[in-house]
Amino acid sequence: MAILSQSHCDVFVSYAHVDDLPDREGEKGWVAEFAGQLAVRLLKRFGEKVEVWRDPQLGRAQRFDPVIEQAVRGAGVMVCLLSNRYLKSDYCGQEIEWFRAKAEAEPAGLAVADTLRVFPVLLYNLPPERWPEVVRGTSGFPFFDAQGEEFGEPLAPGSESFQRRLRQLVEELHAVLSRLREAEAAPGAAAARARPFTVFLAQPADDLRPAGRQLAAALVGQGVELLSGMPPPYQEAQHAAAVRRALAGADLAVHLLGEHPGEPVGEDDPARSYPVEQVRLGLEHARSQLVLMPDELTLELVETPGYAEFLRGLGERERDAGRFELVRAGRHRMLDAILEKRRRLEEAAVRAAAAPAGAPAVAFIDLHSHDVPHATDLVGYLAERRITPVMIPAADLSPTAGMSLFEENLKRAKLFVVVFGGVARAWVEHRLQEAFKLILGHQLDTRIGVYVAPPEKPVEQVKFPGLFHVALNMTRFDPGTLQPLLAQAGSAP
Repeated sequence: MAILSQSHCDVFVSYAHVDDLPDREGEKGWVAEFAGQLAVRLLKRFGEKVEVWRDPQLGRAQRFDPVIEQAVRGAGVMVCLLSNRYLKSDYCGQEIEWFRAKAEAEPAGLAVADTLRVFPVLLYNLPPERWPEVVRGTSGFPFFDAQGEEFGEPLAPGSESFQRRLRQLVEELHAVLSRLREAEAAPGAAAARARPFTVFLAQPADDLRPAGRQLAAALVGQGVELLSGMPPPYQEAQHAAAVRRALAGADLAVHLLGEHPGEPVGEDDPARSYPVEQVRLGLEHARSQLVLMPDELTLELVETPGYAEFLRGLGERERDAGRFELVRAGRHRMLDAILEKRRRLEEAAVRAAAAPAGAPAVAFIDLHSHDVPHATDLVGYLAERRITPVMIPAADLSPTAGMSLFEENLKRAKLFVVVFGGVARAWVEHRLQEAFKLILGHQLDTRIGVYVAPPEKPVEQVKFPGLFHVALNMTRFDPGTLQPLLAQAGSAP
């Protein structure tokens, strides 16, 4: 019985079977030892059994077995045991993609707070550029004995080094599983699970009809309730009424716009087509709207002048991550864009339902993945003062997804703090400018600070305009440097 009520298992251990072959006959394999000790330590940490699942068979007749797929898609987190053989295995790569797809479609998402739900455990000293794409940008958990650039061997399960690193892994797993468990128990979470996510898939542009049919089938396969098929009715008033009803019942409206405007509503204006009118109705009535355009589309390709102006206006429209987004994506990536949008909307709904009156203030900590170690003291200090730190996950994100998360986090934060450690000053300046524009545009009451972390920098490098509070912590952590910023935000102790 898993501690996560919605899961088939709590922890899925993904590995290459050759890594579990014992060196001598009669001994247990390394993976079996690892999984057994992991289960025991998690039991002690939680005080109840945590379901750790791995495929015990050294070979299956089917290449992609439904038993394993079910376990992966029903797991709370995944632990990947990385080795040369693992990286060469199509099967292991498929397991990661199964988990990634299912996690991204869930309200919790692929990352919980600042931690991925995929944990890379390194059996050998493998360079990060060879790791699976989903875990690049994380530090991983080294379980090998190599020094420097040596390849190494897996740590002996009975060794002190193995035990120490296993404790570190268990603490990370405990934190993520606990947060997932809290999310399941949050008010509104059960209701959110009970009702399927509903998408109004608008009439696509003529050149995107095949892509629209493929998306419809894929979304239904992902458990999405689909509203589509308008037109008919073709009469203008009936069409508008039907679309408004569909928008009222949909969590998200999705529009596919291409080179051609589509079938016109009347004979007077070829640019006034059914796809265009459905976008316009969505701008007025949709809870949330996602417009998808092929990444190869340019306005020079559009021969209908009025339609070209319409597309230009959408591109210049102010972004609102909750209400309206325009995303350029290849046809093969459009489903990913929709599922990512779904994940963020469901996560926001659960957060809103779970947030009690007088909930702790939120601080958005914006940092490059290189500076994650420098944020530890800052995050711990804020948490001690009931200020909830949030960060954009260190996983690889598309520019669109990254900016959407940036905007969403900024809107709910009382504090915005950029960590200036080993990154270039130009990167920090860019993030400050983006935040400042959004704060002004949305009239947010969010205070901005720069947390200057190691290494030491010249004085001229750490000077910023007076509207940004600068907290100098290049040599050691000094909580006093944060007090003026906390006071401005009304969060000082």
